[in-house]
Amino acid sequence: MKQPRIQTYPSLLPALTIGILLIIANCYWIGMGRATDQSYTTNISLYFNVVFSLFLLTLLNLPLKRFLPTSALSQGELLVVYVMLSIACSLAGLDIIQSLVGIMSTPFRFATPENEWANLFWRFIPRWLSVEESGALDNLYDGDSSLYTASHIRAWVFPALAWSAFLVALLFVMLCINVVVRKQWVEREKLTYPIIQLPFEMTRAKSGFFVNRLMWLGFGIAFLVNIVNGLHFLFPVVPSLGGELYEKTGRGLDLGKLFTEKPWSAIGSMPVMVLPSIIGLAFFIPLDLSFSFWFFFLFWKLQAVFASVLGLGDMPRFPYTGEQAFGGLIALCAIALWVSRTHLKKVILTIFSSRSPLDDSTEPVRYKSAFTGVVLGMSFITFFCLRAGMSIGAILLFFTLYFAMSIGITRMRAELGSPVNDFHDSGLPEMISGTIGTHRFGAHNLTMFSFFRFFNRAYRPHPMPHQLEGFKIAERSKISNSGIFLAMVLAAVIGALAFFWSYLDAQYQFVGLNTRGRGIHAFNRLKSWLYYPSQADYAAITAMGTGFLFSLFLMIMRMRFLFWPFHPAGYAVAASYSVRGFWFSIFISWLAKSIILKSGGLKTHRKAIPFFLGIILGEFTAGSFWSLLGIALGKPMYKFLW
Repeated sequence: MKQPRIQTYPSLLPALTIGILLIIANCYWIGMGRATDQSYTTNISLYFNVVFSLFLLTLLNLPLKRFLPTSALSQGELLVVYVMLSIACSLAGLDIIQSLVGIMSTPFRFATPENEWANLFWRFIPRWLSVEESGALDNLYDGDSSLYTASHIRAWVFPALAWSAFLVALLFVMLCINVVVRKQWVEREKLTYPIIQLPFEMTRAKSGFFVNRLMWLGFGIAFLVNIVNGLHFLFPVVPSLGGELYEKTGRGLDLGKLFTEKPWSAIGSMPVMVLPSIIGLAFFIPLDLSFSFWFFFLFWKLQAVFASVLGLGDMPRFPYTGEQAFGGLIALCAIALWVSRTHLKKVILTIFSSRSPLDDSTEPVRYKSAFTGVVLGMSFITFFCLRAGMSIGAILLFFTLYFAMSIGITRMRAELGSPVNDFHDSGLPEMISGTIGTHRFGAHNLTMFSFFRFFNRAYRPHPMPHQLEGFKIAERSKISNSGIFLAMVLAAVIGALAFFWSYLDAQYQFVGLNTRGRGIHAFNRLKSWLYYPSQADYAAITAMGTGFLFSLFLMIMRMRFLFWPFHPAGYAVAASYSVRGFWFSIFISWLAKSIILKSGGLKTHRKAIPFFLGIILGEFTAGSFWSLLGIALGKPMYKFLW
C-alpha cells in the first residue's frame, strides 16, 4: 500500500503564511472582544475563535478542492493553521498577556498615599518591565485615545519586547520538553487526544463530516439555543434557554441557594447549567474522568460542609482546596514521568552517550538539540530573572515547579482531554508563599512573583498541551515533525507581538474593563506580603502532601482494578473555579454516554460521534457570531463563555 507523502517545510509555506495572517486577525478579535466585553475565547481547552476560523477556512477550501485541486490546502496544511492559531491565542488568553498588560501598568498608575505602594515596593520594580509614564497610563485607562502616538509607543515598546522575549523562551522550553516525550506519548502509548477530534474530523477529506445529518442536527440545536439566548440578551421579552452563569445574571437555578442553614450553607454556589459545547467536549473523554469531574466537584463541596461541622469553616483557607489540587497536579506529573521512565532513560543515554539507543532522526529536532534548547531557554529565563532582581534559589524553585505543573497539565490533556485546565486557587506564587512563607524570599523575589502572576493566575490557556496536540496532529496527518516545530515557534513569536499590539490598540480606544483588576490584586497581595511576612504553614504543606498522596492512591487503584471509577485528574481539576459552571453539563454528557454504551455498544457510540461534534461546532459558530457582532457594533453581546 502506498504511504502518504510526508509534508515538509517548503510545502507548508502557504499554510504558514495563512497561519500568520490569521494569527494577526484572531489577536485583533480577542483584543477588541475584551475591550467590548465579549465572550472569553480561551477559557476552555478548545478555543471557539480558532475552531470558527478553521471552519470558515475549510468551507472556503471545499470549492478549491473540487475546481482547483492544485490550489487547495491539504488536511495537514489546514491543521498546521489550527495549531498555529491555538498556540498564538493561548498567549492572547485572559490568563497570560491580557493579565500581563494590567500588571505592567498598575503599580505606578494606581499608587496612592493610602495604599503606600510607592514607599513599599516601587524601588523593587524593574523599570524595563513596567510602564510608569503617567500620560501613557492615564490614556490607557481613560480610553478615547490612540496607541499610535510617539509617547505611547515609546512607553510600551521596550517592556512589551522584553516580556515577549520571555514568553517565547518559556514556550520554547516547553516545546523542547514535548520533543523529548513526543515519541512515547504520541506514537507508543497511543493516547487519545480528545481535544483534537473536532478539528481533525472537520478537515479529513473522506470523513463525510459536512454531509452527515446527525452532525447538522447537533449543530442546529446548539446554534439555535445560542441564537435564542443572544436575542434574549438584546430583547428580554424573548425567553431564555439558559447558558449564563447565575452569579452574572441572577437567573437560572443555583442549588447552593437552597441550602441556607449551617453546615449545609457552606456548599456555596452550585449552578445548574446546560452548555452544549461542554456536553460535546465531555463526550470524548473517558467515562471514568467525566464521572470523576462531577463526583469530585461534589466531593469538594462536602469537604466544605465537613469543615463547617468541625467549626473550621471560618478559617480562610481550610480545607486548603488550592493546596490539595496543587499536590494532585504535581502527582499527575510524577505519574506521567514514571510511566515514561524507560523512554526517558533511553533519551538521556542518547543525549549523553556516544552509543544511541534511540533513532531520533525523525524527531522535530534531535534529542541533543532539544536538551540544548532547554538549557539555552532556561539560561535566558534565568538571566532575565536575575536582571529583574531575583535570586538563583527562587528562580530554580519557581520554574522547576512551574514546568512540573505544565507536564502534569499536558499529560492530562493528552490522555483524557479535560475540557478545562483551570487551577484558579493553585497559582504558583500563592502556593510557594502560602506554604514556605514569604520571609525567606525577600522583596525582589516577591515583587517578581507578583509580576509572574500573569501566567500563574489560572492555567486555562496553557500553551504546552496545544504543542503536544500539534505533534499528534502532525503524526496523524503526515506533516513533518520539523515543519510543525517551526510552525509552533513562529506562532509563539508572532502571537506575542501581535497580541501586545492588538490589546493595547483596543485598550487605548476603550475604557479598560478588567486590566486594572489583575494588577491591583497582584500588588495588594504584594503589599500584604511585605507588611506581614509569613512563616511556613505546615497545615498547607500537609494539605499539599495529602493531595499528592491521595492522587497517587487513586492512580494505583485505577491501574490495579478495572472497575475503579475515580481518576486523579478529576480530583485535581474539579477543585477549580470554572468547574462550577461546567459540572452539570459534564454530568449530562457522562449520563448520555453511559446510556449509549450500555444500550447500543461501541457501534452506536461511533454513530453518535458526529452529533456531539456538531453540538460543539454549532455553539462555537453562534458564539463567534455574537462576539464578532459585538465588536462590529462596539457593545456587549450574549456570552456563552465567561
